[in-house]
This record gives sequence, structure tokens and C-alpha cells, in this order.
Amino acid sequence: MDFLVFDAISYENGCGLGLIVLSGPKAGKINTILPGSSAPNGAHAISKDWLINNWNEYFYPDGTPAQAWVSVIESINSLPDGTVWEIPDVGDDEVSL
Repeated sequence: MDFLVFDAISYENGCGLGLIVLSGPKAGKINTILPGSSAPNGAHAISKDWLINNWNEYFYPDGTPAQAWVSVIESINSLPDGTVWEIPDVGDDEVSL
């Protein structure tokens, strides 16, 4: 199962980031919203230690953190395989989908 980390601050006060399911029959479903304590001090991220200690409760109860693959993308226009996607420059008056 693949998850996407998203900013869940608009869902409730005091929460951290959240996970959305990306693949399979539950794709698009919010899997979990993490508590604010999941973030390291001063960062908008998930603490590695917190993730390991809370894996079974918030992530995947049938697995271990050692089975997870983490992909870090440097830019929103970089795909996991390194392909760069050019984001078109659209003026304020235009909407392009």
C-alpha cells in the first residue's frame, strides 16, 4: 500500500501531518491524521523516533517500520524517478487544468 503525507492542520487543532492512501481499492481515503506530538520541535515533518515508536498504532499494524520505503522528493515538480515536470506559468487571470 502506498501513502502520501499531507498537511492535516485544517482538519483539527493540534494535529500534525496525515496519510492518504494512494493505491488499491482504498485510494483517496484518509488513513490517519497524526497528533502534533509526531512533529519534531520547530519542524513541519514526522519525527523518525516518533514514527518508529508509534508504527503499529498509526501506520500499519501488521508490519514493522523496517518494511517501509520512504521517498523524499526535493521539489513538487520532480517525480520519484527523477523526471522533472515543467509547471506552466499561468497569469492571475487564467486558470489552466
